[in-house]
Amino acid sequence: MSISTAVVVLSQSGRALTNVAPALMGGASEPGNEYGPAHRHIASAALRGKTITADEYIVNPEQYTSAKVGGDPFLPVHVEYELNHGAWTASRP
Repeated sequence: MSISTAVVVLSQSGRALTNVAPALMGGASEPGNEYGPAHRHIASAALRGKTITADEYIVNPEQYTSAKVGGDPFLPVHVEYELNHGAWTASRP
């Protein structure tokens, strides 16, 4: 069993809810390893105005060095996301 946090943005029109953007599940730290970027999951998220601030953790951090992910792979990564034309833009890769 696996549990993951997702952030979903909805718009309300009357009683109907519409999904505005793809579910935000976390980013990826680059360059990663031979298999690609290091995937991250959201540990916590908050809404600040129109910005979502998230603390994320690297999945399987023992596979990466600091040089491969831009810092200690065992520490949380703070990311800010903004919604632009239906897509998420992150403050860092």
